[in-house]
Amino acid sequence: MSLEELREFLAQQVVAWQEADPPTIAQAFTPGGVLLAPGFQAVGNSQIETAAREYFSLYSQIKIEIRYVWPDLELKRVAVEWDWSDTNIATGEQLTTREAVMIDFDSSGKVSEWREYFNREKPTPRIEEVTA
Repeated sequence: MSLEELREFLAQQVVAWQEADPPTIAQAFTPGGVLLAPGFQAVGNSQIETAAREYFSLYSQIKIEIRYVWPDLELKRVAVEWDWSDTNIATGEQLTTREAVMIDFDSSGKVSEWREYFNREKPTPRIEEVTA
């Protein structure tokens, strides 16, 4: 994977999540790919697509702002920090969370493992809330 391919991959995933596109999200993974988040695991394209559909049934108005991207030297792994905002459909509550994501790629450029680290219990305050 080249740096340009990595940029394209991240842009496609941001769009897929923001536009609620489970097939595109799942197709980025290997057949045995793993998606891990706090308290959650999905293995394989079918489980990942189902998990994305379930997420989109609960949350809308997803907005992702990439802050930093750190690829390893061989471009087989990347660390990403982003701000993730969404709205709980049932309550209307909007939440922004700073997340770290580690993504491992196989030799074909597919995701073999996607690990997310975040704390929804202590969401990231907006800058104006910190400085007020």
